[in-house]
Amino acid sequence: MAQFALRLPFLPRKRLLAIDPGGNCVKLLLVEEVLNRPQIIRHELIEIQSAGLLSEEEVFRHAQDVIQDLGQYPIALAIPHYRALSQTMDLPNAEPQEIRRLIEAETVKLSGLGESNIVYDYVALQPYGRHSNPFWVTLCREAEIQSQVQRCGLAGLDLCEVTTTANGLTTSYLALEPDADQVVLVDFGATGTVLVILYRGQAIYASHFALGGDALTDTIVSTQGGSFELAESLKRSEDLEPLAPTSPSAGALTNWHAELTRTLDEWAEEQADLNLNPREFRVVLAGGGSLHTGLIPFLNRLGTLRFEPWPSPGISRWPGPRFAAAYGAALQHLGKSRQPVSLLPAAVRQFWHGHHSLNLVHSIVFFLLSMLAFFLGLGTWHKHELLKSKETLLTQSQAALSKARQTEEFARQLRRDYQHLLPLIEHQRQTLDTLQTLALLQQTRSNQSYWFVLFADAQSYFAARPWGETNPPPPAATPVAAQPVPPGFITELCLPEQGDAMRRTLSQLVSDLKQSHLFQNVDLLAADRRRSLVDPAVLLPEHFALSLELPENRFSTPPSVAEPKAPNHAGPSLRRASTADEPPRDKPGALPNNREP
Repeated sequence: MAQFALRLPFLPRKRLLAIDPGGNCVKLLLVEEVLNRPQIIRHELIEIQSAGLLSEEEVFRHAQDVIQDLGQYPIALAIPHYRALSQTMDLPNAEPQEIRRLIEAETVKLSGLGESNIVYDYVALQPYGRHSNPFWVTLCREAEIQSQVQRCGLAGLDLCEVTTTANGLTTSYLALEPDADQVVLVDFGATGTVLVILYRGQAIYASHFALGGDALTDTIVSTQGGSFELAESLKRSEDLEPLAPTSPSAGALTNWHAELTRTLDEWAEEQADLNLNPREFRVVLAGGGSLHTGLIPFLNRLGTLRFEPWPSPGISRWPGPRFAAAYGAALQHLGKSRQPVSLLPAAVRQFWHGHHSLNLVHSIVFFLLSMLAFFLGLGTWHKHELLKSKETLLTQSQAALSKARQTEEFARQLRRDYQHLLPLIEHQRQTLDTLQTLALLQQTRSNQSYWFVLFADAQSYFAARPWGETNPPPPAATPVAAQPVPPGFITELCLPEQGDAMRRTLSQLVSDLKQSHLFQNVDLLAADRRRSLVDPAVLLPEHFALSLELPENRFSTPPSVAEPKAPNHAGPSLRRASTADEPPRDKPGALPNNREP
């Protein structure tokens, strides 16, 4: 069953129960791996004798209860090494199929002619000494594995890994020191001792001898009497460092040390080509026997072998070196073994390999789906922000359009009011021009000998009836009426002077009038355009008519009122008002438009 950290499928969590069934106790270790980091969740120790478990049935039921309490997780089993066999084989260079056939044939020779099926596994080693193509082979009878499964109450549970104590020790230690060289790993158990020799970071030899902690207990019982439980309690509380060589406990430990030394010497003789001195090897102790107080200092006094305690793996809740083999079995299932050998059937190994691959695929797929969901969410958020921005711009555009419509309406109203006042302003301007012209003529008349006999605006002058006529002439008979009449005034005057004096006076008058900013042009009216509007009785024979042309009166021409076009769907149509829509402004030097006469 797949386990996930924080219930997230992209954080696969491997949790398994590692079991090391020793002679007098069963070690259980609940291990979990999250993000490629193993950690210990819980550990349990079933001591058979102290718990009063005498039969295999009682051990089975008690183990089932403990496993039920820990949880239904896959099981990694480290069977005792004396139930299996591990050996280095040097084979010729060949294809993998041929290597398997050779190893299978060798396993039949090593296991004898028994009828029980043989389960085996092997892994290639780096060449050393005379071994050019070595392989580490571990084999076991299937019946031995089944007996350990029944003994530990594992029937009906999922076995994810089966290995030996020696291989568990190797995996556990090499995980801490991958390049360990000339190291002896010793599992000092109750009924026996397992040793593994490491050379250049790989296990090349494993053995077992039936001498363990129970031998020391038996010595105490035989020499001091009492029950086995009392002797076991005394052994655990006794400090071994100050023991005299003649004490019974010291004698048992000396025998164990001698057996270990003899095993190492025999291996060194077999591997004479390596030219190794086993006395120079470091001996690392694990197992329940290594917990005796003062054991390592006592053993270091017995010979040249250097003993040291099992190192801590640096993880939380580490229960001690007694669980080193169980922890190694868990690491092997988690894929952290440099020299993995599994005694599971090939079909079961393939199942767990596919199970791990499927979990990995699920994690990758879920991670990709999570990334896709994240980017989809990010894109949706971005689109939402763009939509909000466009809605804001649309609201601002609608507000601007509304203000533009109000402004246009105000402009139309202003034009209507202006057109309503335009006639009044026009007459006001005409009145002001008339008064200013009369004042200017009066000013120029002072101290002069001429006099004005007629003053009229240009429109009235050319439209009036000649003197003595009662009806206006027909339009066809008056060609001057069809000509455009510029705004201004017509004045007629009489000069009593003659010759050059008359011309100088007339020229001076025209020059004075031209200097005024009031007129645009001052000139004599052509003879063909003069009208006979004055009583001849008041005229001299020589009299003149002056045309006083005023600037264009902008107030006399109504501005064109252009209605605004309806805006299209593309947005508001904003334009600057033309100069025709603006109120007229006076030219520099002219009188203000709103000046009263």
